[in-house]
Amino acid sequence: MASCRKHFKSASSTLKIATVLLILTFVLHVVAFSTPNWSTVRLSVENASYFWLEGSDHAGLWQVCSCFEHGFCTCFGRHGDPVLFKVVQTLETFALVGYIISGILSLVQLFSEQDRKVKKINVFIIVGAGLCAALGVIVFGIRSRNEFKDMVEFLDQLGLDYDGHLDYSFYFCCISVFFCLIMCTPLYMKDEKIPVPTVTQELPVVYNNQGQMVIPSHIQEHVYASDMDQPSLENIPTIAHAPYGAPPAYTAANQQVPPPQFDDGIPYKA
Repeated sequence: MASCRKHFKSASSTLKIATVLLILTFVLHVVAFSTPNWSTVRLSVENASYFWLEGSDHAGLWQVCSCFEHGFCTCFGRHGDPVLFKVVQTLETFALVGYIISGILSLVQLFSEQDRKVKKINVFIIVGAGLCAALGVIVFGIRSRNEFKDMVEFLDQLGLDYDGHLDYSFYFCCISVFFCLIMCTPLYMKDEKIPVPTVTQELPVVYNNQGQMVIPSHIQEHVYASDMDQPSLENIPTIAHAPYGAPPAYTAANQQVPPPQFDDGIPYKA
């Protein structure tokens, strides 16, 4: 947990904001993907004998619901749709999968060690997901408006009141595309150019009962310091153990011995 917090603190604010926006994009797309309200058709019938009937059909990517005057609705799965509509279903499914994968990669980058290659892959995925969702929205919108126009012309000849329009599920998907391509993608591209942060670790300092201090380090393997009047510890690694020439510990035993004294020209003998 401590390591995850350190990685999260070292992550750029750009990545954090992009991840939050991506989560919002994912939620909007899931709502649009699962609700049967991409398009709504309302039909009312009234004849000379004052017979009146009103109903509406709500169509989504996977279901069509028919509702009548008193609020009774029945839903059933779509089948027999043209190839162009199946293309829309496929594109929006690819977009959903892309949002999920990009979200997982973003969270991994936030709470673990970052990798520039993973950042590039994430940018590629989020751009691809946004383009798939955008293309699906465009195809559905053009197709639906053409159908509404043809239906109005046909029902006008029968004297029926008809109203067809795109509904909230469609617009939720449009908003998710806006968040993905206009807001998330530039942020992820900016974060990919930011140098990958390095997490610093605090090194522990250990004191032994003889006043010596040992400081472990990744760069210098052994560094020792001791009091001048304390004997050195046994089994302390010598300078040969330090890969970068760290000086050994200095104790009273290895201090420099003063030069021999002379008495009237005769060397002093111990």
